Amino acid sequence: MLKRLVSLSIVGNDRSLLYRHLGSPDCCGGRRHSDRSLRKVITSWLSAWQKVIFGSFILFLSICPDTHTNAQTYLMPSDTFSRSRFLTLAAGGTVLYGATVVGLNKAWYKGYERSSFHFFNDWGEWNNLDKTGHLFTSYFETELSYRGCRWIGINEKKSRWLA
Repeated sequence: MLKRLVSLSIVGNDRSLLYRHLGSPDCCGGRRHSDRSLRKVITSWLSAWQKVIFGSFILFLSICPDTHTNAQTYLMPSDTFSRSRFLTLAAGGTVLYGATVVGLNKAWYKGYERSSFHFFNDWGEWNNLDKTGHLFTSYFETELSYRGCRWIGINEKKSRWLA
């Protein structure tokens, strides 16, 4: 399976290999996906993420006035607590996180049956790439939280604990 996914990245735009893998009996515990549902998930995920990134960029530009003239000093960590930076970070983080959750819900979970919280062993699915994704996501969220705390003027020790 890893060989197939590596060759997919080499092939580029040829998604037929991905569709063949996802439609195989060894994918997702034997659950088969139709080509139509896969195309829908892939295209809705791309469009949702494009919207999130574009919206975040516009929000950043609208919140940070005159960033082209004072970007050097504005993006530097503050020595003292800055209420305006705190509000900027809180609003931007809330919007970005909310848009990400809504985008993932529409792109990834929309067409599937929902159930209550449960545990199951999914260690062998997706070549454990989902586990790697969770690891890197938590790392980058922690790093961004730390830098955000430093940017608004929280000292280094408290920033480490808050991140």
